[in-house]
Amino acid sequence: MNGLIKSNIVKDNEIPLWFDIYKKFPPKREPAYRSVLGNDIVPDLPKKLFYEEDELRAFYFQNISPIETIVLNSTKRKPNWEIFIETYKKLESDGVDKNELISATIDNLQEKGFYFKNKQKDSKKKLE
Repeated sequence: MNGLIKSNIVKDNEIPLWFDIYKKFPPKREPAYRSVLGNDIVPDLPKKLFYEEDELRAFYFQNISPIETIVLNSTKRKPNWEIFIETYKKLESDGVDKNELISATIDNLQEKGFYFKNKQKDSKKKLE
C-alpha cells in the first residue's frame, strides 16, 4: 500500500481507513493466510508442474553423472542432459524396446564421443 501511495496511484482522499490504524498499531506477528484450526478459507496451492521428461532428467542426474562444464550464458551448445533426453526421445520414436532404451541411449551417445563418469554397466539401469 505504501508503494501505491508514494507513486500517487492511490490519492490521499482514497486511502482506506484501516491503513492508518494498521500503521499506528502493527500486528505483533505477520498475518498468516492459513488458520490455526486447519479449516482454511484460502484454496490449496496449485499443483506442481510435472513434465514428461522430468522423470528422465532425474534419472540422468542420479545415475549417469556426466563430466560436463556448463557455461550458463552460452547458447551455442546444449547441455549434455538435454542431448540425452533428445536422443532418448528419438530412439523411443524409432521404436526401440522400452527395456533397452536407456542402454541404447547411452551407447548412442558414447559412439558420438560422450564420456560418462560412472560405471557404464551400473548406469544402464531401467527407468522406472
